[in-house]
Amino acid sequence: MVIPDVEIKILNPDKNKTGEVLIKGPNVMKGYYKRPKETEEVLKSGWFYSGDFGHIDKDGYLFLTGRLKEIIVLSSGKNIYPEEIETHYQKSPFIKELCVLGILKEGATEELGAVIVPDAEHFKKIGEVNIREKIKWELETLSKEIAAYKRIMGFTITKTELPRTRLGKIKRYEVEKVYKDQFADRGPQVADHRLNDGTQVILNTDVGKKVVEFLIKAKGIKKSINADDHLELDLGIDSLGRVELAVGLEKVFGIGIPDEDFSRIFTVKDIIEKISEFILKKPGSTAGREVSDETMWKTILQKDPKEDIKAKIDLAPNFFAKTLAFLGTKCLYVIFKIFFRLKIEGVENIPKEGPFILCPNHSSYLDAFIVAASVPHKCELNLFFMGFKAYFIQPVIKNLIRLMRVIPVDPAAELIGAMQASAFVIHNKKSLCIFPEGKRSIDGEVKELKKGIGILAKELNVTLVPVYIKGAFLAWPRGQTFPKPHPIKITFGKPIEHPVGSYEKIAHFLREALLAQTA
Repeated sequence: MVIPDVEIKILNPDKNKTGEVLIKGPNVMKGYYKRPKETEEVLKSGWFYSGDFGHIDKDGYLFLTGRLKEIIVLSSGKNIYPEEIETHYQKSPFIKELCVLGILKEGATEELGAVIVPDAEHFKKIGEVNIREKIKWELETLSKEIAAYKRIMGFTITKTELPRTRLGKIKRYEVEKVYKDQFADRGPQVADHRLNDGTQVILNTDVGKKVVEFLIKAKGIKKSINADDHLELDLGIDSLGRVELAVGLEKVFGIGIPDEDFSRIFTVKDIIEKISEFILKKPGSTAGREVSDETMWKTILQKDPKEDIKAKIDLAPNFFAKTLAFLGTKCLYVIFKIFFRLKIEGVENIPKEGPFILCPNHSSYLDAFIVAASVPHKCELNLFFMGFKAYFIQPVIKNLIRLMRVIPVDPAAELIGAMQASAFVIHNKKSLCIFPEGKRSIDGEVKELKKGIGILAKELNVTLVPVYIKGAFLAWPRGQTFPKPHPIKITFGKPIEHPVGSYEKIAHFLREALLAQTA
């Protein structure tokens, strides 16, 4: 609200009534001391040109949206106020700091990028290790709430705090100078800013030297390794890579590292300290032979999952469970038929007997229910669904997990358990429904598939069935609170038997089969 004896007006307001804030009154200075040129620029006809952009609402309150010199003007002519965008995206608890920049393409600013400092403590608190993927998920979700031209389209992650003034404002010009070139190729990047302090000494211990040697040799790390390097952000080791790293190090040092312990490891220093701790607990540990990724996964998938996971897998449902399953799926079918005009094609492509893995694209909360309602009843009785654990811990739902044939796991902390649970189902001649993209698509398009589906297909020699669900995204996309009626069609594609090639190639071939059904 404007104080007495002071006038405020908005210069050249746009359609949103936003423009530069001009001020007149006794509070305005007479000018810069002995700086006539600067005084002339900011004082005109008694008005002080503040350099701030803002608007005045119907009640007379002034809202500032950013600084004139920091406005990003897109090639479309749209004005972007960085602080407004930063405030919006910093709603995410996973983002500690964020600086918005314009991305230049062919000499013009076409879209927005961001330099992001993740909140490392929050990631550790919830046990989330896939930092880049989680940040991307948060950006995509929050982007749905604002206009398309205001959305962050590329981002760089750094562990280094952003430079700020004494008043706490981001020094945008310094951030731009350091990071802007990293947006040249667009997409997620990692700023390579390393810390060199006393923690480097740990690399020169016997354990430290072996860990570094393993990272360079077995994981193909070509850059210099520092103690504070984050496994994902600095070394590019994702959740599957972490499993391979853990098993490989167990062989090197002749020790066993529980999954829950390794899920709390984030840096090279953490690895060295944890291994040193286990060696002290188990004197006389001897190094085992090195193991390839494929040999490793074959060994892992031969073992049963832990008892708490096995307890949730009902391989032999009783009459009551079968009856409930039958009634439940019939109700689902009726609901989808009435409200979403469900159309089912390619049922003949589902193998008559298991085991096999149904591999649908994932764009909606409805997807698993659509699959359950669409498969033949005999198939549905032997079909298990892999589900994200966080969705199945509610008091009522967690008691129905066995009836629903959902295997709840947290892929970030229990990846080995998730893979072993999948193998356990397949070994018992049952079938699985897995969403190989790993998460719901933000735009309905089929994303890259995770390597995990290739591992299961190859090591278990199990048939894959590509399943394409059309219309579910428009019925209930990410960011929408409730579903709305919209036609849905599910197509079961030709099965892929005896998959061959590398894990990545199998995942790529499966994605191509899914994309072929979109035509």
